[in-house]
Amino acid sequence: MYLTDQLKRAEPGPENKPAAPNTSQAPALTPEQLAEYTGSFYSKELEAAWHIVIEQGALFIKARNAPRASLVPLAKDEFRRLGVTLSFLRNDRGQIIEFTLNGGRAKNIQFVRIAN
Repeated sequence: MYLTDQLKRAEPGPENKPAAPNTSQAPALTPEQLAEYTGSFYSKELEAAWHIVIEQGALFIKARNAPRASLVPLAKDEFRRLGVTLSFLRNDRGQIIEFTLNGGRAKNIQFVRIAN
């Protein structure tokens, strides 16, 4: 407020606009690649099982009371869903063995694969 009369208001320009998510770099996954992520995963911390399935060409989580929303690929082995990020981990043979959930107050919630 002290310098209000000396400063001019910033005009909207490319440098002042919020950055939009860059979906052009999101990987396009084949049905075979999507199938690698499907299966049942269990979190000891949450005492919950989540089932990742393919529906209408996209990945979805099936869990009790979970709102319906697809997993959007961000990068290799990383997806976003309703404000949380799922980061998948592979073993030395390239098989997905777990994922970690991060978002909001939830940090590093581990889900271990229990079935394909």
